[in-house]
Amino acid sequence: MTEQQLPTRPVLPLRGTATGACALIVLSALAGMAVTVTDWHTSSVADAYIDDNAGLTIEDLRAAERLTSAAAWVHLGVTLLAACLFLLWSRRARANAEALSPARHRRARGWVIGGWFCPVVNFWFPYQVVSDIEKASRPVARAETDLTHLPASPLVGRWWAVLVAGVALDQYVAHVVLRTVSAESLREAARLTTVATALQAIAAGMVLLIVRRITVAQDA
Repeated sequence: MTEQQLPTRPVLPLRGTATGACALIVLSALAGMAVTVTDWHTSSVADAYIDDNAGLTIEDLRAAERLTSAAAWVHLGVTLLAACLFLLWSRRARANAEALSPARHRRARGWVIGGWFCPVVNFWFPYQVVSDIEKASRPVARAETDLTHLPASPLVGRWWAVLVAGVALDQYVAHVVLRTVSAESLREAARLTTVATALQAIAAGMVLLIVRRITVAQDA
């Protein structure tokens, strides 16, 4: 297909997938906040049980832990669904971007999904993929053959930095702080999880703006 034959409209529907992905991203952020609340609850129950000043039993502590576990599983399930829809949206947005602009992307289309799962490169490939989709979706890119001539969106860069920081902090809590469970480690986990949840909520807000920006640009 020559540049003159390039369509001026997206080749794949995007709005429905974008709406579904955004809704699940919001639900994932809310579920993450619920996990943080249950973490603090478990921490307070553990403190009261150890201090023996509230008449709590071991069953009360186990019930708090079960509540935290249930909230974590719900969060995981919603997040996986959100990720699946976001990846589907990304795949379609990439196909549309290629149809709308002859500009070459830094990564092959297979990396739109594979970049999230391949170790090491998943620290920057997904950012490059989304950044190039955003660039290629701009009206000015319809006449470009090289996306490196266009400035990267600061919003995409900030989203990726905040997301990586939040996920890294979550992994630190899971694999370092909670390696040994105690009242002290539960308190530390609750504090750090609060920060991680805040970062992930900010990242969720940013990605909603990115999805909307790209979807509207491709439909213009």
